Amino acid sequence: MKKSDVLKFLNQYLDSQTVEYMTTIYEKRSVRRNVTRTNAQLRGITDGEIVVEFDKDNVMRSFYLTQLAIRRLKNKGYNFVIWKAQNSRSAHIHIYDIIGLDKVDHEINREYKKLFLKKYATEESDIGINTKSFSAIAMENKPHFKHGTLKDLIYTNHNQGNLSNRLEMSLLQQARANVLARKQTEEEVREITNNYDNTWFVEWITSEELPKGKRDSIILKNFSILLEQGLVQREEEVIQKLSEMYNTKVYNLIKQWRKWAKGKYFSVGEIITFCDDFGYNFGEIRKKYLANDGDEKFGFKVIKRSPKNVIRKFS
Repeated sequence: MKKSDVLKFLNQYLDSQTVEYMTTIYEKRSVRRNVTRTNAQLRGITDGEIVVEFDKDNVMRSFYLTQLAIRRLKNKGYNFVIWKAQNSRSAHIHIYDIIGLDKVDHEINREYKKLFLKKYATEESDIGINTKSFSAIAMENKPHFKHGTLKDLIYTNHNQGNLSNRLEMSLLQQARANVLARKQTEEEVREITNNYDNTWFVEWITSEELPKGKRDSIILKNFSILLEQGLVQREEEVIQKLSEMYNTKVYNLIKQWRKWAKGKYFSVGEIITFCDDFGYNFGEIRKKYLANDGDEKFGFKVIKRSPKNVIRKFS
């Protein structure tokens, strides 16, 4: 398949999608509205595509993982292309136009992509899930915004010139089931959380060093909400422990978040998302760090009530 044919397909595909374009990585949304495909250097990942990259410090590791993903995708019959800029450490595998994926609910779409990456690209893939409102990648067939070299087409795998792909129904069904289970879990836990069930959370974050990814924006933020609501006893002791585990900036971060936290509520959904993103089992964590009946942990006490445990503030 010629490069001109790939570009023709790509342009037609992007025309059918809602895509945001950028000229720089830090561009504000108000500025993006005036950016077109012609002058853009970056674009958003569409809901109907998956982009796989292994951007590792070890270039050979990136190469090995990329080859492994290519082999798995070819064996399953996927159509895909690979783009790479000279001097960049890794290539982008683009699986375009997964028919129907852009029509499903956003949460299911995100879950489908996570399952897809786990199946074909291992859990080490760096991109592919549009977890934010906008996730930018370098534009195809243009100078790379970071390296300045052309992001060029280096490989195509296609069926008679067709780059569209079918949804895997088994993955879609699993994605729907996972999202439904998470919503049910969140609803159940929210009921308990509203009754001050936060001992497990404080115990967890002061017992394990959590990954940096979204630690500040999810973990410290929700901890600050509990602080602002007066739901953490011995707060200086807890903050000191967090500072020792992570870094001295914790004090300033919590101080900033507490200003924002007024009138906000602890979000179980965000904690579940954090657990999903970093491979934690939310249910097991909560069970592991939940106080035993009558135990005092950071100023809380568990009172067992059928059919659920309800947490009451200890005084």
